[in-house]
Amino acid sequence: QTLLFNMIFEEIEGLPLKEIQPFFSQMFFTCIVTQKNKKTPFQQKFPQEYLEKTEFYFPYKESFFDPFLTPRQVYKFILKNQGSIRKKQTYNELTIKELSFSNVIQACQSEIYDSRITQDMELVPLIRPFAKSQITPSYNKIFFSIVIPSYNNKTQLLNTLKHLAHQNYPRDEYEIIVVDDGSTDNTRQELKQFMDQYLGLNLKAIYFPRVLEKQSGDGRFRAGIARNLGVKHSSGKILAFLDADILTPPHYLKQLQKEHEKADVILLKRYHLKSNTPIKNIILDHEKLKNWYYIEDKNYWGDFYEKGFDKVKTPWKYICTYGLSLSKKDFQLAGAFGKNFVFYGFEDTDLGYRLFKNNRKFLLSDIKVYHQSPPQEQRRYFQNPFFRHRQLAKTAKIFFYKHLDPKIYEELRVYMGQKRGFYYFFPFLKKRSYY
Repeated sequence: QTLLFNMIFEEIEGLPLKEIQPFFSQMFFTCIVTQKNKKTPFQQKFPQEYLEKTEFYFPYKESFFDPFLTPRQVYKFILKNQGSIRKKQTYNELTIKELSFSNVIQACQSEIYDSRITQDMELVPLIRPFAKSQITPSYNKIFFSIVIPSYNNKTQLLNTLKHLAHQNYPRDEYEIIVVDDGSTDNTRQELKQFMDQYLGLNLKAIYFPRVLEKQSGDGRFRAGIARNLGVKHSSGKILAFLDADILTPPHYLKQLQKEHEKADVILLKRYHLKSNTPIKNIILDHEKLKNWYYIEDKNYWGDFYEKGFDKVKTPWKYICTYGLSLSKKDFQLAGAFGKNFVFYGFEDTDLGYRLFKNNRKFLLSDIKVYHQSPPQEQRRYFQNPFFRHRQLAKTAKIFFYKHLDPKIYEELRVYMGQKRGFYYFFPFLKKRSYY
């Protein structure tokens, strides 16, 4: 076996180029870009043969005192050095692809180091279901695996499951996988009671414990990782991701199967229900919902619902896991949800971006699904635009740092501003917990 060496550096001047020349064929290089070297003319100072084997790494700037670059500085660095370096990017452990985005410097940024990632946020936890009901003799018969993460959302979750139990689709051809993401609202007991009541379902219930109880905006967001755990226990050919508060019509799975004959990635149309909607009386009659639902952010989602994926500039921007389906093969090829997204948002957009770069065909379905009004403790995200924007600004930056595509910065520029919180300037006053 050939022994390979990775030389990590910040300053070109300090590299012993003559000494390492005999081992050049066994070496590759990683340049950590900081405030000190951001203006270095690499293509002038670094020999071209070395430059072609160099990856540029941009650590996430977590506080004012970090020597790393802000998103705006990274964006400028990319544009300044555009087209001068060819790179490769690792999406997952199985696939390393040569990507040739025109005029873009690539970097091996698939999982950015971030000290906020805690020990209970493993990418694929080794956890088995605590309860399971199985009516299908062979898992090979299952076509759909419906994966639902849930955190302190038991009432909405049970409504969602009841609607899935009323599908006009063979019950032995789909399974439901619920991942209780460390809830403290008695969700596990409610799931067991539901399973006793609905025995004729393929249903797995998994409990993903938390070392520390989650608090709003504390950097312990795990919805993507919970979905990874659900996928690990899935058996179907198609993964159907649903949020725990999404109500589906009876024809949901039947129509979805037909649509997957002409598209790889399918997004459902989501409509929001008013808080006083009579949920218990609508399981089999969605026509009665016409007077109870509305579109959130009509300028964004309403405009997209009229255009669809084919008529928007950046299709990946609209990928959202409230109601998303794709083949398990495509999910594995693109890579799982990233653990870098420790705050709310963009972990699904990140998946959509990778699927788009893998040339998957997107389709906006005509299937309407309905978002139940959230519990009181979760309405801060839903009803407070300022708080929601502040959370999304954190993960939008992570998304950009991960791929270093100028188009991401340009499309999400509104989230890339440098308005920073108190602890960005005074990180030494923040109590950290890594457990």
